Amino acid sequence: MLFKDFRECRLVVLEWETYFDDKAWNNIYKAILNADMSNIPDKNKIWSVSNAIIDGLWNNSEAEEIGYREWISKQRQQTLDMFEYYKNNPEEELK
Repeated sequence: MLFKDFRECRLVVLEWETYFDDKAWNNIYKAILNADMSNIPDKNKIWSVSNAIIDGLWNNSEAEEIGYREWISKQRQQTLDMFEYYKNNPEEELK
């Protein structure tokens, strides 16, 4: 699974806006909102958001080169590392 749970998926993916064009980001954001409001299991919510991400990555050369799931996994880890850094270094966040 690409994300631990839907909460993590939502928190992480909402940091990725700059990686997508407006149309793709709107689709991803809608997928997050729809999943958030639905009463389905987390794995289904994550699947829905992941599909929207993959659709938005079609023009991303790095994602095409390393693979879409690998790109998501890489970005997920980098985003979680960033969260951890700022959690441990709150004075850095405003710089």
